[in-house]
Amino acid sequence: MSNGNEKSCPFCKEKINEAAIKCRYCQSLLTDVSTSSKTEKIAELVIRAVSIIPILLTILLAIGGIIGYQTLSDLKKVTQEAAQQAQKTQTYCQTTAEHSKSIEAKAHLYDKFVQYGLESKLDTLLNELNVDSEAPKAIAIRKELKAQLGLLKNVKAPDIEESSVVKLIEALFMYRDTQYDNAIEILKKADESANKYRLLGIVTGTKGDIARKGNDIQNAKKLAESAYEYSIKAEEMVGKEERQLRDKNRANRAIEARNLEKFEEAEAIFKELLKKDPNQLTRYYELAILYSQWNKLGLAIDTLEKGIDMGLIKEGEVTKSKFIEEDRFNNLRMSKEKEPEIYKRYLAILKKLD
Repeated sequence: MSNGNEKSCPFCKEKINEAAIKCRYCQSLLTDVSTSSKTEKIAELVIRAVSIIPILLTILLAIGGIIGYQTLSDLKKVTQEAAQQAQKTQTYCQTTAEHSKSIEAKAHLYDKFVQYGLESKLDTLLNELNVDSEAPKAIAIRKELKAQLGLLKNVKAPDIEESSVVKLIEALFMYRDTQYDNAIEILKKADESANKYRLLGIVTGTKGDIARKGNDIQNAKKLAESAYEYSIKAEEMVGKEERQLRDKNRANRAIEARNLEKFEEAEAIFKELLKKDPNQLTRYYELAILYSQWNKLGLAIDTLEKGIDMGLIKEGEVTKSKFIEEDRFNNLRMSKEKEPEIYKRYLAILKKLD
């Protein structure tokens, strides 16, 4: 029942409680509500608890004074010390809460930065030089890679240790130490990439050379055939990686074109990319945002529904909070009166996101 203190939702125009921060009909956020991390919430609780310590201590010490304290100055001194300690604890908790916001993000960026540096050095060694080269540059790169690999092992950085580039570097040094079978085993666990197959070709080819020198002709031929296949696969992966990079750059261009309201250009690029690879699920979401901004609401809903059918929600590419917080879908949220059927389909999508 209404209590008289109501307001209209700016998006769907339904009547809601005046104090509401989220519309119960269209799920739109009505204020900028921050989503505190667990650490911040804990820190906030600690701060609140700490703030009442001086009061509690005063009461307890007053009782203790009746029993044991001889003078009022003793009681005052202990109370002041407790208050100072409480203030220090409160300041520490506030600092912890502020810093905790960015710790996870910074750690993630650091991991990416380290991996990018390792990849760049490995690319140079494999593509510009040679893994066995004794040129000063190759020697320097191998030393750097080995040092960084040892450092990662010492600091126990599991996200980086388990990354594909680290597996490739480990395999490289196993190969250099003539641990060929171990190198191949690790390489087979690495993600698909041109460098993976280059190294597999090098290691397998080396084993083939050893078999040939030992007059194991049958095994040498078999290993040579494997190395040949790995080389072909590496060539194919180079082409695939180049295409993926080009498509990613095209998608970034489409997003920036959309932000500049160059809607026709952005639409053409997104459609081209989806035609080439319909399984790039984020493209549906970005295209739906474009149509909403462009006020082509029917196309926006069609695109979202197509993306959902393809697995947009199932694969975790979009969540309810992400969908609700995306302000460029505001035209959909405000479509209740002008486009009631569109609005119904919008609500149906919200329900699927529950």
